Amino acid sequence: MSALSSRVDLATARIHSDDADRQTETAQEILRRLESQPGVVLADDVGMGKTFVALAVAVSLLESQGRDRPVVVMVPSSVKDKWPRDWAVFESLCLNGAGAAIRTTEETVERPGQFLKLFDDPPERRRHLIFATHRALSNMHADPWIDLALVRQALLWQRDLDLQWNALPRWAGRLFPNAPAFKDEDLVWSLLEKPPSQWRATCRSAGRELDDDPVPRALVEACKHVDFAALREVLGRMPLKSSASIDARLRSLSRELKDAIRGLWPAILENASVSSPLLVLDEAHHLRNPNKLAQLFEAFGDGETPVLGDTFDRMLFLTATPFQLGHRELVAVIHRFSAVRWQDPSQRDAFDQQVDGLAAVLDGFRSRTLELDRAWGRLDPAEVEAVEAADPHWWDGGDRTRLPDRMQSAARCVAQARSMRAVVEAHLRPWVVRHTKANEPGHIALLPGRSILPNTGDHRGGLAVEGEAVLPFLLAARAQAEVAADRESKARALFADGLASSFEAYLYTRADAAEACDEDAGTPVPADVPTDIDWYLNRIDQALRPDGDGTVAARHPKLDATVERVVDLWRSGEKTVVFCFFVATGRALRDRIAAGLGSEILRRGAIALGLAPERTREVQATLERIGDRFHRRDSPLRERSESVLRRLVRDAAAGNLTEDDVERVMRIALRFIRTPSFLVRYFDLGADVDAGAIDAALERKDASGLTLSTKIAAFAAFAAGRVDAEREVLFAALEQVQTGTLWVDAAAVDDTETIGSARLPNVRLANGRVKDETRRRLMLAFNTPFFPEVLVASAVMAEGIDLHLDCRHVIHHDLDWNPSVVDQRTGRVDRIGSKAERTAKPIVVYEPFVEGTQDEKQFKVLTDRGHWFGVLMGERLELDESTTDELAARVPLPADLADELTVRLHVYDGTGATEPASPPPPERDPDEVEDLLALLDEHADELPTAVAEAAAKLMG
Repeated sequence: MSALSSRVDLATARIHSDDADRQTETAQEILRRLESQPGVVLADDVGMGKTFVALAVAVSLLESQGRDRPVVVMVPSSVKDKWPRDWAVFESLCLNGAGAAIRTTEETVERPGQFLKLFDDPPERRRHLIFATHRALSNMHADPWIDLALVRQALLWQRDLDLQWNALPRWAGRLFPNAPAFKDEDLVWSLLEKPPSQWRATCRSAGRELDDDPVPRALVEACKHVDFAALREVLGRMPLKSSASIDARLRSLSRELKDAIRGLWPAILENASVSSPLLVLDEAHHLRNPNKLAQLFEAFGDGETPVLGDTFDRMLFLTATPFQLGHRELVAVIHRFSAVRWQDPSQRDAFDQQVDGLAAVLDGFRSRTLELDRAWGRLDPAEVEAVEAADPHWWDGGDRTRLPDRMQSAARCVAQARSMRAVVEAHLRPWVVRHTKANEPGHIALLPGRSILPNTGDHRGGLAVEGEAVLPFLLAARAQAEVAADRESKARALFADGLASSFEAYLYTRADAAEACDEDAGTPVPADVPTDIDWYLNRIDQALRPDGDGTVAARHPKLDATVERVVDLWRSGEKTVVFCFFVATGRALRDRIAAGLGSEILRRGAIALGLAPERTREVQATLERIGDRFHRRDSPLRERSESVLRRLVRDAAAGNLTEDDVERVMRIALRFIRTPSFLVRYFDLGADVDAGAIDAALERKDASGLTLSTKIAAFAAFAAGRVDAEREVLFAALEQVQTGTLWVDAAAVDDTETIGSARLPNVRLANGRVKDETRRRLMLAFNTPFFPEVLVASAVMAEGIDLHLDCRHVIHHDLDWNPSVVDQRTGRVDRIGSKAERTAKPIVVYEPFVEGTQDEKQFKVLTDRGHWFGVLMGERLELDESTTDELAARVPLPADLADELTVRLHVYDGTGATEPASPPPPERDPDEVEDLLALLDEHADELPTAVAEAAAKLMG
């Protein structure tokens, strides 16, 4: 069981050899641990290939156990299509063909009935890998055939319900309206008279062909152990004869039946005799709090079995944010492993004791780090600055008595937390594997504040507020101070967040705070602010809308800076993803960026064509005429372009694309190259754009040093490396993305668009109000050298989305108080195989903020709490104004100290080792030894002897 299957090879052309080695070592280590424990949490950072590691583990278990039982992969509904696609890639690239094919579900299962039916398949058709959504087993809804089978079971042998049994065929068509077949009373009679195992044959005899047995055998067997009392009570109210109110009575009874049947499903699943060697659960942090998913893993009383109890031999949980959970919630997630099938009940007791010990140790670490947090929060900035000038690492050993009292206390807390970390790692390491991205110099270029402005000499500090914008920000600062002064209210000035984002967002927070935020952002609406600040807010309204017509007159410093930077990046051939939180800001950014790019296209076109800037119509018409020459049949430019691109694509594909696909890629490239967006940047428009113009255009480089031909060739090679289904979806997305002016019509409208308005097609908005299918197409197209070139995105694009293949620039226009949220966003472009990795250029991250406003406060808190996050393990911030004011005024925690105190749980260190190398024991002063011994004594009852001895030995 512990060996990685010989069929699996994670070293592919898509990833660096170091990443392949890490993934391979991780999969092998997980398999080793699963031999002796119920589960493992794989918590690698975003973009490090957890999916492929999990699939390697799943395949290895299937191969070692003869594939007689399927592995189940449960995923959030938001990525239900991604996992089957990833499997197709894994099968094509990482699984050699030396053995029989591994069969998977073609689509992700979403209902419990579908799930149970898969276990009925004979060996020759059995799925070896089942993809199911998180809701598949907590969505307690089946289908009308299963509903009828449960009603039949409830009525069977119940003499007091004989009349209802006889009435059921008459009403079945209306009680189960989703089953047209049930309108046939004779068929329903026949079904009731036979067990569900014969229903398919019964339907065939009646001239109705079913694709499969409609009721899973496992469900029928489980029903023998289910209490149907509640369902029988509802069935007792079934009408026995027709009446004037029969329709209303049957509709009401149908609803009651659904509720009663829904209540049966936990017991059905608990008693269903299905078995799997492994559950892979993606985004396992959803298990941290009580919810429908978590309840599947919980026993509801003494002696009871969880719904999924005894179903899985082992569990593998995936999450990129283990410390975001908080230590107690992390323990709760690990404790879900108790739902596995235990060979010996005493093993479960031993596991519970281990988890209790882990909880106690994490409690101790939490108390130490909270003491450090409080002590650090009391530091005086002036005292720290004076000491740091002579000793930058003043907290580390040495003579503490030389320090001011507050710094002595903080240094002592550092020593205690440092000592406790070794104990925590020893307890947590068996259960959690975590690798973080190497923080190599130059990997990420973080440009805060005014650094977003192009061609600015001094990049220190934030964006300045000037002109008509001064008054709104001054009034907001005064109102915010009033809110902060009322410490009891715990109110948050969302209006200040909105104002720092955009004036449009501020106006929306005033109109409707709930509607102002993206619906998928997950941030609660804050408490009401005091009414005595209304005077300030009303004055801000007047300052922003002096004419009362809803038009915002003032220029917003951050919005203007973001637009200017995006236009500058576009000018140099770079794509940009811009993250924002407020719905109105997303719309404003899309419109302003589109306007800025439109103006820049016309400006550059006018210069290149030798026309006056104001002759925009002539510039536009000329660019369109040039673009049309790429399509005219008699055009040498078209002939030459097709020939060059066809050869470029064919060479890059290296025989891995059919001629039809080569032609398709060529035409996709051509439809974007002919647009004004490409013409003004890549073609010499001052000369006659003749047949040879395409050759020069393809050799123009972007700011990453890539020529247009290199990018198109990389796209062709990428397409050639996809499996057929993956390639088809990619091509279809690019063929559907518009290249001309995007006119919004009534058929395509959603909440973010205005019917009849025009949009520049290379600037697109993707938030929670844009259709899922549209967002999916935009994501695929953004990952190519073509449109869209700018993506304005909200939280809905911040998890489980790849945006890295042709983009290395991120603008966090709206920051967040939670560091992991910003890290997740950046992770969309910081992934294996990214453009930054291919070009050996940094990922450039802009975090603009407006100086002296809520924006700057949020930046300071975000930066400092980012250092504390791994130390405190999931700190939850109070976001009221008085608390965040205090946090912004603290002495920042040094990054190197934060790194030293963060728990490390990796199994691969680049040397091939399966455990991290142990550093030599540091020099310890007597006070530190005394602190640790006191700590060990405090937790003596919870710590295994070996761990306590190891920690004491570490201290020398």
